[in-house]
Amino acid sequence: MIVLGVAPEPGSILCVLVTGTPSAPKRIDLEQVRQKLAGSAEPASALLAFFKWARTFIAQHNVTDVAIIQGQGGKFAASPERVKLETAVSLAGADLDRRVHLVSKTRLRAREKKFESETGHSVEVVLNGGEAFKPKDLREAILVAWTVLS
Repeated sequence: MIVLGVAPEPGSILCVLVTGTPSAPKRIDLEQVRQKLAGSAEPASALLAFFKWARTFIAQHNVTDVAIIQGQGGKFAASPERVKLETAVSLAGADLDRRVHLVSKTRLRAREKKFESETGHSVEVVLNGGEAFKPKDLREAILVAWTVLS
């Protein structure tokens, strides 16, 4: 199982690949991937290009599952651009018959505690040599991928 963890933010997404088991997860070495939504006079063209990039990335890396941190609703609702990016990645995964998982921030926090009990260490120790993740959203991308492993 290879899980693509996706941390969207306005205008871009951060991607990480995780494999292994819940008690022994492994981050697949690849250049940190942050894909931006191209600026374009035609928003539909930019979104279609982003979809095609996501579909190619998923296929090339033999991703079995796509895990996306879901934007929040309510007072702190996700931006329309973020929702478009989440949707494009979800559709790219679904188009390739991959399982797509939307994970709320609340569930992600609960799974973070389970990570430590499952592995015996923090995410930083297990998957980053004890160092803080840079950028910080890399940590969330890894955690969202791990939630699908467990």
